[in-house]
Amino acid sequence: MKCIEKISDFSIKYRYLLLGLFFLIFIFTFLNINNVKINNNIINYLPDNTETKKGLTLMNDEFGSFTSISLMVKDVNDYKKIYSKLENIKNIENVSYSLKDNNALYILQIKDANEDKMVDTTYEIKKIVSDSDYYLYSSYYSGVLDGIDRILIMSVCIIFIILLITSKSYFEVFITFIIFIFAIVLNMGTNFIFKEVSYITESIAVILQLALSIDYVIIYMNEFMKSKGKTLERIKITSTKAIKEILASSLTTISGLLALVFMKLKIGKDIGLVLTKGIISSLITVIFLMPALLVIFNKILIKTEKKKKNKINFKVINSKLLLSIYILIVIISAALIPKYKYVYNIYSIEAISQSDNTKALHEIENVFGKTNTLAVIVKSDKDYNRELKLKEELDKISEVTLVTSVGSYEISDNIYITSDVNYKELKEILKKYAVVDGDKLIDLYKYYAYKNNDTITNIDDYKIKIIDLIYFLKENEDNLSLNSDLRFKLDVGYAKITDSIRLLESDNYSRFILTLDMPIESNKSKEVVNEIRSITNKYYSDVTLVGNTISSIDLEKTFTKDNIIITLITILFIYIILYQTFKNKILSLILILTIEGSILITFALSVIFNMKIFFMSYLVVSAIQMGATIDYAIVFASRYLENRCKYDKDKSINLTMKDRIGAILTSGLILTISGFIVGFVSTSSVISSIGLFLGIGTLISLITTIFILPTILYIFDKYIIYK
Repeated sequence: MKCIEKISDFSIKYRYLLLGLFFLIFIFTFLNINNVKINNNIINYLPDNTETKKGLTLMNDEFGSFTSISLMVKDVNDYKKIYSKLENIKNIENVSYSLKDNNALYILQIKDANEDKMVDTTYEIKKIVSDSDYYLYSSYYSGVLDGIDRILIMSVCIIFIILLITSKSYFEVFITFIIFIFAIVLNMGTNFIFKEVSYITESIAVILQLALSIDYVIIYMNEFMKSKGKTLERIKITSTKAIKEILASSLTTISGLLALVFMKLKIGKDIGLVLTKGIISSLITVIFLMPALLVIFNKILIKTEKKKKNKINFKVINSKLLLSIYILIVIISAALIPKYKYVYNIYSIEAISQSDNTKALHEIENVFGKTNTLAVIVKSDKDYNRELKLKEELDKISEVTLVTSVGSYEISDNIYITSDVNYKELKEILKKYAVVDGDKLIDLYKYYAYKNNDTITNIDDYKIKIIDLIYFLKENEDNLSLNSDLRFKLDVGYAKITDSIRLLESDNYSRFILTLDMPIESNKSKEVVNEIRSITNKYYSDVTLVGNTISSIDLEKTFTKDNIIITLITILFIYIILYQTFKNKILSLILILTIEGSILITFALSVIFNMKIFFMSYLVVSAIQMGATIDYAIVFASRYLENRCKYDKDKSINLTMKDRIGAILTSGLILTISGFIVGFVSTSSVISSIGLFLGIGTLISLITTIFILPTILYIFDKYIIYK
């Protein structure tokens, strides 16, 4: 208590110095808000020992990092003309296309993509097809930050209205926003200490900081408006009482957020630390900036104070029946846990509001179908016959629709780029191009043999790999009698082949690209990738699989462990805090079980309404719901215990509701509505899912605190009140 009084005295005595310091910090942090990298790929946060993380690292090292763009042109007239133009775009490494019902789908590969490259390339693509009916989808573009400005504006408007209705003074609203402008800028402007933050964190940090720590301002202002005396005396009394309650409230929220740090999936640490920093920023701002603002604006607060209204009386009715119904609902909710539909891939869920990028993907899938791509990486000795045998066996799996590798790169019917052909067979292949006659091919074969020190006994039996012959022609084109047309076709063919091979083969590894006709996530999908792995292991000892299905399997394994760890750590931390606050084991357990029941009901609704749960939504929402919404229960229980020291339980419940219902409703409605706004407005499926479940969860916790907790306290009064 003495420590709290010292903090209070310090914040009042040096209020103007602190005000000046806050302005300096505000300027510094404001200038650094954008000085942090945003990581758009959740896969980057996988533990290093997962197959996906190892595979992606291996692919980047051996083949480079490639980003794909899908372009569908409907009712195309000259698909080859578009193809030729796309090939000439500066940043595009490789272009492939497929046709269906007079529609063309072009897959463009961009190496080492960044924001500038993607913007320039997209602009060039749109210029080429500007006169066509086209749909453009980029895997680089996630759309995660789309709608953030709208979300923030809508949330601020809703918060403004709620505070205007529930505050004791109209000007109190403006002080609240001043505090949070400072707090939010302080948090966002110090994210540079992490070098990068995830897109999930970047998207939800501001809204959640505002919604989670609004309690601190409400508590402080309520105490100030109730206090009497001169301004500085009122602030001192307010500060001493409010700081104690604010610290107790913030500790449970911080505990829930810090539990995320213990996740093996590193994004938990990212979200947990940034949001914890946000809560601490709000805490510091309220404690040290509020006294100066109250001194400056005290007269305006008094002038704009609202008239006091009679508060509603509260009475517990049919308490045992209400509690019985609640317990039954919780039991049913717990029984539904095995039926949760967890998903681990961002494409397995959809946002309520969809971006143009997502709409384009759906249009493409409606015409060409959904694709599930799997990369099989093997340690290679460039034995192309072995590659071809593996390809033929993989083709027998019904879900495998296409296998692409260097060894299976088909250039004619049953003729592959790695096939050995004599000059007669090559002549048949080249007939449609009318490139060279038979005599010239014989000369070419003899020249190749001469340059490679080969001995030819019979020219009809002498065979060369097609790929070796292409490289030979390119290397020796100045020594060969090639006309301009042949040189041009050679250059084009060489560029196409080398670009394709670069995607499939490095000095040490070969890569098979499989197109699969199956969902990303299902039990059947797991069986298929296991079968693919088993077949590949018959040909190669060093095998790594990379794809959306594999990453989903890795995330599922990580989630199962993380879920248990986070739940136990959150409950343990919060129980310790509650016990230290109330010194009562039964009351601490009651409060935890009340909110845990709310969490069970929240996600049981996903079963009832057939909703998928993105695994990160469950982890983040359950941690926030337990860590933050339990504040409502703490605030209510604290005041109930105070009242029980003076009154019987009936009057204590009534007085507690009168005093605390406003603050609980204000805070709860703000977090609930903010969650729903994020859920309905964000175009990111992940962010939308988090927002939606957070809104549902907070609303249920709010209802539980207002209607169920009073009943529990009333019934178990003799066990929590020591005589």
